[in-house]
Amino acid sequence: MSFDNQKKIFLKKLDKSKEGHIDKEITQLVKKINSSDNYYTTSSCAGRIVLLEKKSDKKQEIRWLFKKHGKVNLLKIK
Repeated sequence: MSFDNQKKIFLKKLDKSKEGHIDKEITQLVKKINSSDNYYTTSSCAGRIVLLEKKSDKKQEIRWLFKKHGKVNLLKIK
């Protein structure tokens, strides 16, 4: 499945978090990430940021590029 198709499918799904919605504090960032052609997020925890590289559908082939609890400067993440 292409990245674009996978992104469309995942972003159409309902939020399955306990809260049932994106954390208010992180809404702007989620919208910014999901507006990109190359990225999307299905997580909305206001306290944790994770950036992954997915090479295939195999869990073993996902590489964690960045993770942090707290504030992140987007200009410094590349």
